[in-house]
Amino acid sequence: MKFKNSMLVVTDIDKTVEFYKKVLGLRVIMDFGANKTLTGGLALQTLETYKDFIGTNNISFGNNNFEIYFEEDNFDEFANRLE
Repeated sequence: MKFKNSMLVVTDIDKTVEFYKKVLGLRVIMDFGANKTLTGGLALQTLETYKDFIGTNNISFGNNNFEIYFEEDNFDEFANRLE
């Protein structure tokens, strides 16, 4: 078995892609509409298609459930871009 990527279920995939592109500089490398994979191995899936995939509407969202880890060579420059 081989690990491929992490997936986030999102309510607005276009806004989410724009965030990761603008703020973190990621790019879409695979686009299947309701599922997109970004550079670095981050996959995004729409909430509606994820519900269909797992066969339930019982999905809970919360905080402190996962971590996405990035490294930045020039953190001060990156922080300035966020302002």
